[in-house]
Amino acid sequence: MKNYKIIDDAIYEIAAQSIERCRRNPAVGLTLLIVGLLLIVAVHFVDAIGQDTTLGKVLMSAGLILALAGLVKVIIDFSSRAKLYYKPSGSELRRYEIAFDTPYTMKVCQAVTSGDLAALSGIPRGRTSGVRAVIYKSTDNGVIMTQVLESRKPLTETRIFESGNFTISGLL
Repeated sequence: MKNYKIIDDAIYEIAAQSIERCRRNPAVGLTLLIVGLLLIVAVHFVDAIGQDTTLGKVLMSAGLILALAGLVKVIIDFSSRAKLYYKPSGSELRRYEIAFDTPYTMKVCQAVTSGDLAALSGIPRGRTSGVRAVIYKSTDNGVIMTQVLESRKPLTETRIFESGNFTISGLL
C-alpha cells in the first residue's frame, strides 16, 4: 500500500494555483462596533446630548445595540472556517463525505479513481464510516477532487477531474 496524503492536505499542493482559501471580511462588524462605541462616548462627552435625557437614552441604547451586534459579527467572522474557491470559475468548493461498508472498498476505490461517481449511488451505503469517499465539488460542477479513506488513512491518491471528465448524476 502506498503512502498518500489526506485530501484535505494534498488539495493545496496539487492545485495550489487553482484553489484559494478565503475568510469572511470583518470590516462590517468592526464598523458597527466602532460606531456603537462612538455613540456611547458621545452621550457622555457632548453636553447637548447629555442634557436631553430622552435623546441620551435613545443614543445610548442605539450605541449598545450597534456595539453588541458588531462584536457578535466580528466573533463570527473570526471563528468561522475559511471557504475554498476554485479560481478559474470563482465557484465555491464544498466538501462531502459518503460512508460505505468495508466489503465494498474495491468498488468504491474503482469508482472514485475513474471519476465515475455516479457508480457510487449503486453501492450500498454504510451505517459506519469504515470506508469514506471524500469529494470536493465546485458549486458550478466544473471540477471535483476525490479520495477514498479508511479510518483516516488514504486508500487512493487525490484525483482532480475537470468538467466533462467525471459523472456525478444525482449523487450529491
